[in-house]
Amino acid sequence: MLHIAVGGRLLGGDERALEFAAEGATPRRFQLDELDLVAPAGQPLAVRMRGQVEGRFPYTVSVEGGSLSSLVAGREPWPLKLDLGFAGTQLGLVGQVLPQPGAGWADLAFRLQTDDLAQLEQLLQTALPPVGAVALSMRVGWRPGWFALSQIDATMGRTALQGDLALRTDTPVPSVTGRLRVPTLDLQPFLAGAAEPGGTAERPAAGVGAAAGRAAQVPEQASGRPAPTTLLDAYRELQSQTFDLSRLGQLDADLELEVGRSLNLPGDVRDATLAIRLRDGSLVAPVRLQAADVPMQGQLVVAQASGVPTFALALGAQQAPLGGLARLLAGVPGVEGQVGRVDVALAARGATLGDVARSLTVTVGLDRGRLRYGMQAGARPVAFELDRLLVELPAGQALRGQATGALLDERFAVDLRGGSLPALAEGRAWPVGLQLRAAGARVGLSGQIRPDAAQPGADLRLSIDAPRAGSLGPWLGLDARAPMPLRVSAAL
Repeated sequence: MLHIAVGGRLLGGDERALEFAAEGATPRRFQLDELDLVAPAGQPLAVRMRGQVEGRFPYTVSVEGGSLSSLVAGREPWPLKLDLGFAGTQLGLVGQVLPQPGAGWADLAFRLQTDDLAQLEQLLQTALPPVGAVALSMRVGWRPGWFALSQIDATMGRTALQGDLALRTDTPVPSVTGRLRVPTLDLQPFLAGAAEPGGTAERPAAGVGAAAGRAAQVPEQASGRPAPTTLLDAYRELQSQTFDLSRLGQLDADLELEVGRSLNLPGDVRDATLAIRLRDGSLVAPVRLQAADVPMQGQLVVAQASGVPTFALALGAQQAPLGGLARLLAGVPGVEGQVGRVDVALAARGATLGDVARSLTVTVGLDRGRLRYGMQAGARPVAFELDRLLVELPAGQALRGQATGALLDERFAVDLRGGSLPALAEGRAWPVGLQLRAAGARVGLSGQIRPDAAQPGADLRLSIDAPRAGSLGPWLGLDARAPMPLRVSAAL
């Protein structure tokens, strides 16, 4: 009779099978079909095992090492080679270890390759990101108080990663140092709500060979939810995240992070670099990136001093093209040109990322714009100047904004009003208010838009109040000498 305890209660089996269970998890039955162990005195160890898990997942294990007497003595490095095959996954370790209490070390080459994480997810009874195929190789080093992963080279579905990391645990607060380069980043599998382990989420069949191509094994949206294509989509996604920002206080960090291209963030974000400095739960990271074809730089700060984490991100650019930013920030097509300065600032506070989203304040500023609208096919472009635009979305409050500039040589000033960001994200009716002042005339737009209702649309009213119609002549195509007053109130 064979008995074994693994992380929980003791379970039994027959001569060729055993079960183990972690606390609160379903027991897993391991059947041993074949065992070949060779360990001559003073000679290298060799172990071969073959069997099944749950009667349907075959596995193989191969271990080669030094002599058992050398391992027990712990006086010299012990060679180790391990190969494990299970559920479409191949895992290997090769190198040396010194099992010496207080002064041991390990130096191992690690490799992992799997066609799909679904079967591993079922075995481990833990949710894993639905990334599809995974390939990973790296060097693993260990000694008391120090652990390092070097020469990391990984692909996880559509994400690629290279770099080096080191963890020190012999300090009052554990610390991580290193540099990571991510040529391509697919955040969606990691952000989406994970399915229950072993659930019914669609995944590629295990065992699909490399000839089928990794791209075929990675669905465009493995999570079953569309990737965020707009900033509003990204905001909704962030609202669902539960990562606890207080966990940042569990370690210090000095990390250099480079992201070549994010595959599914709005604005075609690429060439991003962050120099992360994390101390006492507070994070400071200078940031550089390109979004919507605009190279921007700034700083990310997460502070813990007040007890509730605060979050701030500020990005800015000079002499920036505006077309892509207009589409990204406001969903406005057909605007092209350049601005002398653009600034985007986000500020929030909260215990989790979801709390941060719900308390988010957004500020956007533009200066010295030389622009054209009506750039769509078939339209007639019109040039205008934007001296200054400032739009603010305070946390949970109504949008407000001001703008000044000139259109067809007529100076104007605009006041903007709108609803709150949470209301817009939830698809509630959103109030709209615009007041434009130019040449002694006033033009107003008021009402509401219905962004995600069953029948999306808008209820808007236009008003014009001009003591002299000719004052708006260049804009409305009227004779600039027309003396009559112009008053309009109409539903749109």
